[in-house]
Amino acid sequence: AYRAAMRSIFSELLRQDRVVIVDEFKVAAPKTKEVLSLLNSMGLNAGRRLIVTEAFDENVYLGSRNVIELGYLTVSSLDPVSLISADKVVITAGAIKMVEEWLS
Repeated sequence: AYRAAMRSIFSELLRQDRVVIVDEFKVAAPKTKEVLSLLNSMGLNAGRRLIVTEAFDENVYLGSRNVIELGYLTVSSLDPVSLISADKVVITAGAIKMVEEWLS
């Protein structure tokens, strides 16, 4: 039931155009300014955003933790509430592949 729920959440997010798939989400330094600059370059400078990567990235984590409307998770820690509450989910191609395998 849990995987079915996650599948339907992902389908709905995709249908509503709330998922942004990127090749990678990397910043050179663990700075909030760098993370926000990368998000701004994608046109995601407002709203509740969630970044999802396949593996933990300390720079992304440290750079995003001080921003109220910004979450950062790895595929292994994804949960329904975080997904539903995000206006936009920025997910790496590697992470989406892992999610597809997990939900298939």
